Amino acid sequence: MIHSHRRSWMTYSLIMVVALILPPLYGTLAAAAVYFVATNGNDANACTTAQNIGTPKRSVALGLLCIQAGDTLYVRGGTYNETIDGSRLPSGTSWINAPVIAGYPGESVVLTASGTWNDIITLSGSTRYVIFKNLILDGQGTAHNGVNNPNNSTDHIRFDTVEIRNFWNQGAYVQTSLGGYEFLNCNVHHIVANGHQSANQSQGLYLGNSVLVDGGQYHDNSGYGIQIYSGNYPAQPTNNNIVRNASIYNNGQATGSGGGITVGGDNNLIENNRVYSNLSTGIKVSSGSTNTQILNNTVWNNNGSGGIYVDAVYTQLINNNVYQNIGGDIIYG
Repeated sequence: MIHSHRRSWMTYSLIMVVALILPPLYGTLAAAAVYFVATNGNDANACTTAQNIGTPKRSVALGLLCIQAGDTLYVRGGTYNETIDGSRLPSGTSWINAPVIAGYPGESVVLTASGTWNDIITLSGSTRYVIFKNLILDGQGTAHNGVNNPNNSTDHIRFDTVEIRNFWNQGAYVQTSLGGYEFLNCNVHHIVANGHQSANQSQGLYLGNSVLVDGGQYHDNSGYGIQIYSGNYPAQPTNNNIVRNASIYNNGQATGSGGGITVGGDNNLIENNRVYSNLSTGIKVSSGSTNTQILNNTVWNNNGSGGIYVDAVYTQLINNNVYQNIGGDIIYG
């Protein structure tokens, strides 16, 4: 009997401990919420009402005011003539609790804007750990950038399966020393100068520091498909970038003055990409670069200065398949 009472007391104690632990844990998990925006929605709906898929808000801008770290804003299918102001975005503290702005699964969501200096997504302030997913950014041939971080202060922004098309300056302009940007399985194309600048300056991605590009397609841009180079003054670092598993083709449409990838800075990795049919160089390692690794890429049918053009010290070329490039396969400057 004494042993039975002891076991009962131990069981009761265990239950009390679990009871004390579970409410905070449950509260943490329950804090994440889902909100909806749709073209047939109503901006008069409260945020709590917009948590129901049947009573969404109408505008993305007002939907953004509902979400906090860890929440998801689902945008239903359709075209939204809106831009996203980064100052309205909440920040997460890691990818685990990053707020997500996403097209609803299986539906096509287009954010569009016209006007010479409009950017669809402007990231400013100290915004960090935000995820954009399953969206189409369309500049209609007249808008400035698909993505822009004008004050170089944001970090850890992820674009997952995002299409960026028809802008005249850059598909995404990411010049920041803080880094942590990610482009995963994105499709960036037809970034074509529209008389506002030199045609070869319109790139698919214009990258700064510590950016990951993994998968996706970068094609039919008038400059480079991907440019790793600092155009800021004072210059931002362009180090520790990774471009891998991507298809980069038909770039350099502006009289062949661009190409596939151009690399500047220190300790950048170009790995396992397919780089082909660009009107200028396939992969260019610019003068002043250091410690560039070009590994396991397939590079063919490029024009200009060849398949891979190296004009920098401490560059490793390992296990690349380079052939049938009009300007030569591997050229050392």
